[in-house]
Amino acid sequence: MKNYFERSMKALKLAGMSERARECYTRSVRKLVDFYGKTPDLISEEELEDYFLHHMNAAGYMVVKHLENMLPRRKIFT
Repeated sequence: MKNYFERSMKALKLAGMSERARECYTRSVRKLVDFYGKTPDLISEEELEDYFLHHMNAAGYMVVKHLENMLPRRKIFT
């Protein structure tokens, strides 16, 4: 998992994201990984939808909008 995290951080930095944006992004991804117990590249689109729905029901709309922003960048993790 450590190598995966390092590759992800490198990709985010190369994509031009600020340090704060990288921290927020990786925190969101870490929560997703903790929720499913597997790396993002092994999480299906259906599981992502279920995760968003779970957070929409638990935390509200704004959290889901933040998480949805991860979808276009998901290719960084594959």
